[in-house]
Amino acid sequence: MLGLCGIIANMGGNDDGTPTAKPASDSAPAVAKATDAPVTPTDAPKPAGIGDAVTSGDLSWTVAAVEDKGQSWAGQFSSETTAGRFLKVDLAITNNGSEEVSLYSQPTIKDAKGREFKATDKLMMVIGSDAWCTGKALPAGVPQTCTNGYELPADATGLSLVVNDGGFVGGDEQSIDLGQ
Repeated sequence: MLGLCGIIANMGGNDDGTPTAKPASDSAPAVAKATDAPVTPTDAPKPAGIGDAVTSGDLSWTVAAVEDKGQSWAGQFSSETTAGRFLKVDLAITNNGSEEVSLYSQPTIKDAKGREFKATDKLMMVIGSDAWCTGKALPAGVPQTCTNGYELPADATGLSLVVNDGGFVGGDEQSIDLGQ
């Protein structure tokens, strides 16, 4: 009985029976600080994709189209097959410099596993030498189009085209998401 009286006496009331107010610090909700908020990448730049221009050195690159050709690719003059798959990449390139340059360094494709693939010369006759990118003359200020063909393993995903300034050594590399 004494225990019950002690519990009732400590229930938080005044001698007149009104409840005792708790201090504000005990009842106030916690205030979130700016540093406690999760960081979201809403301001992160969207990676370049098909139709977006990227610039490396004096060259502006745009992937105009990408086509998965599967395991066989037939062209006007020849055809090729692979155990993997072929990828056709149509490019638009503009030389923003003041002098004509020739395209020596070709864009490469990188996949999600970090593997790198170069345009394959065996597809030159399938694509046609007039459309092939290697050695293409790029007059200053005149947009040019060309096509590269890549041979990839069947499991290659997360593909991006890596372009540079087109020289022998390459320069400032930029990536374009191929959506594959």
